[in-house]
Amino acid sequence: MDTGRKERIYNYGYFDGSQNSFADLNVYEVDFDTSRLRRRIFAKHARVGDGIWTLENGWLRDYDSGQYERFEKKALNLPERAGYFKREIFQPKESSKLTYFELRQYIEYLRQSGYNAVELQVELYKKAAFPLSCLIMALVGIPFAFSAGRKGAFFGIGVSIAIAVTYWGVSGAFEAMGAYGMLFPLLAAWAPNIIFAAAGLTMFLTIRT
Repeated sequence: MDTGRKERIYNYGYFDGSQNSFADLNVYEVDFDTSRLRRRIFAKHARVGDGIWTLENGWLRDYDSGQYERFEKKALNLPERAGYFKREIFQPKESSKLTYFELRQYIEYLRQSGYNAVELQVELYKKAAFPLSCLIMALVGIPFAFSAGRKGAFFGIGVSIAIAVTYWGVSGAFEAMGAYGMLFPLLAAWAPNIIFAAAGLTMFLTIRT
């Protein structure tokens, strides 16, 4: 919940900072001097423009005049910009604070609100994929351990660091593609594991003994 300028309170189910859009938005205009609600606006979906808000599938009630209006789409002039709300975003990276089942329930809530939450879906699948990365890194490292031979410990350490950096780079690239809808969230989360597991298994089976 945010308190806007000019006695406005914003309450919403979710705010997508990349799209500047809301799910389940409520705007309360309050006279704090008299503790009286003057107007309430609800929209299932809303998008913040440059001072112009586009609201969809909602209603407006003006308690001063008694007016009630339902709308499918409505443009509204509100001074708050998207940057005002980005301080309060539930960032996908903050999903680490939630358990797998808590995050899944939150995503389901967003879906029911009409929001697909692709970034959060990628983070959800990563919660299952990431623990296996240690096992996969070990699988990739075994062939290098055999091939390193007498090259020394520093060579092995360097190879390990290079493999880890490469994995994180590939993982970040697939995560970004999933977040932008270029890949299915499940594939974006598991693709790095699949690629490195296949590479490690291939090298392991081709080791000369």
